[in-house]
Amino acid sequence: MPEWMRSLWILQWLGFVLMGGGLIALGLFLTQRVRREHDRRDGVPAAVGISGNLPQGPGINIAQVRVGGDIGGLVVVIGIFLACLPVMWGWFLAVGVGAMFVAVALFLWHRYHPW
Repeated sequence: MPEWMRSLWILQWLGFVLMGGGLIALGLFLTQRVRREHDRRDGVPAAVGISGNLPQGPGINIAQVRVGGDIGGLVVVIGIFLACLPVMWGWFLAVGVGAMFVAVALFLWHRYHPW
């Protein structure tokens, strides 16, 4: 295998992954579009919830809460962060996987291009 081809395999792999992700996204988009057309033709409402049973405005408006720069504000910030942790696990996982990809790419780059 020529030297220039060995350094391009990662770009080829990245291209295949991006094309696969694009095809999956296109398939999901078309499936959603067909489902909406089917629901509209059958008379199924596309709105979420039961009309008349939903509140008119937001129940809690976090923008109206005054948080000072004292220990109370610190407690509020830590509480909000801890409350959001179960929702953010996917973000932490994505950052970890991305960091591993960058580490492997850097390792391979320095392995085959020692300067």
